[in-house]
Amino acid sequence: MTASAFPSSTIHIPIAIIGTGFAGIGMAIRLQQEGFSEFLLLEQADTFGGTWRDNVYPGAECDVPSHLYSFSFEPNPNWSKAFAPQGEIQRYLLHCAHKHKLSDKTLFQAQVIAASFDDKAGEWQVDLADGRVVKTRLLIAGNGGLSQPILKLQD
Repeated sequence: MTASAFPSSTIHIPIAIIGTGFAGIGMAIRLQQEGFSEFLLLEQADTFGGTWRDNVYPGAECDVPSHLYSFSFEPNPNWSKAFAPQGEIQRYLLHCAHKHKLSDKTLFQAQVIAASFDDKAGEWQVDLADGRVVKTRLLIAGNGGLSQPILKLQD
């Protein structure tokens, strides 16, 4: 979904999910399975995948058995090896996002810079880097702990 889908500088949505890695994609699909259709994924990049999209260094792969990198509702019995490489995991995430039509519910290039809860209004205010604001009753943080790669270890 592009910024033009939201002509106003303030977006009102009942549920917002930050990130489109495993956590964000999994939560969005689960919400759909439970009958929730009014939610918005906020993604700082231009496609899905989180850590597996961003970390493309040579040798990047699972450090746990690959079968654990399948959602219970979308198992992948066809991993190429016990510890799947980055590209294969990224393709799996893209498959899940496209199969469940999450592009229609995702605002790409929407970098979250702050979030605060307004007790009086009973809602979250999520500030985006481009100046837009998302107001939501439920905010789900699906941004992973490995979303910022460490390029050089400090001494």
